[in-house]
Amino acid sequence: MSAVFDITSQIDDIKAEFPDYFRRPEALEKAKAVWRPECQVNGCGVFVDGKEDIVACCGRAKAAVGVCRVRDCVFVHCCSFEYSLGGFGYAPSVWSSAPHESAEQAHLAGIEELLRRISGRGYPGDPPAAASEQAALRSQLENHIRQPSLF
Repeated sequence: MSAVFDITSQIDDIKAEFPDYFRRPEALEKAKAVWRPECQVNGCGVFVDGKEDIVACCGRAKAAVGVCRVRDCVFVHCCSFEYSLGGFGYAPSVWSSAPHESAEQAHLAGIEELLRRISGRGYPGDPPAAASEQAALRSQLENHIRQPSLF
């Protein structure tokens, strides 16, 4: 296992040691010591120096992936999705982010997460247009991860 991926288990240990880790400054300091960030981390443990890219959009719906460089060879991702009736999103955090060894890996992980979380069929009670926009977003996201053909 790469040392980068040992970060997750060390963060899990800190969370076990401090059940209220999210409001304990000493827990945050321990988490920052694990990540060793060169970027800014706010008082809630959020990496704040990321860059967000819109990776798919259709009508009033859009999906975005954010990537933040924590330090050399350590990157984290976040993602968001919004449409006319709702959505989701989060910021990358010392508490919940998975480390990646490159910005490209982090970006791809964000797209894969969006594909897992956006059904493409809409949500119960959504009008047909919302489902259609989500299906179009999924198609665009799938194009990001398809292997280009050589023929």
